[in-house]
Amino acid sequence: MLQVTYRFAVKNATGSAFGAGDSLTITAKRWKFNSSGAFIPEAFEATVFNVSVASLANNTWVNGATIDNSTDGYLGGEFVITPSITPAGNVEIWMQYSTDGGTTWNTDGKGRRLAIVSGTSKVGIEL
Repeated sequence: MLQVTYRFAVKNATGSAFGAGDSLTITAKRWKFNSSGAFIPEAFEATVFNVSVASLANNTWVNGATIDNSTDGYLGGEFVITPSITPAGNVEIWMQYSTDGGTTWNTDGKGRRLAIVSGTSKVGIEL
């Protein structure tokens, strides 16, 4: 289930720094129910993580932008993680939560680990 305030965090666990052209994008098609109980999918696919991971050192993190879900009220969604990472090894994708509107966040490595990806293989997850 999606929280009121959340963001995505990425950890480079490949053993090497990412290259200048390396990237990782997360897109989503989220959903909710209206007041009549009807299923309402998001009208268009949204990019929810599009932060440069170029030159990210091994064993370090990059955090995405705060996503304020208080108005939209999405309950879940289908998310696609698209990496384009040159070093062999794992990249961890986490979801972090804030209970105070985005001022305080989980410590990196805490929250909910969503996936481990590598190379250029897309991964789809449902939340």
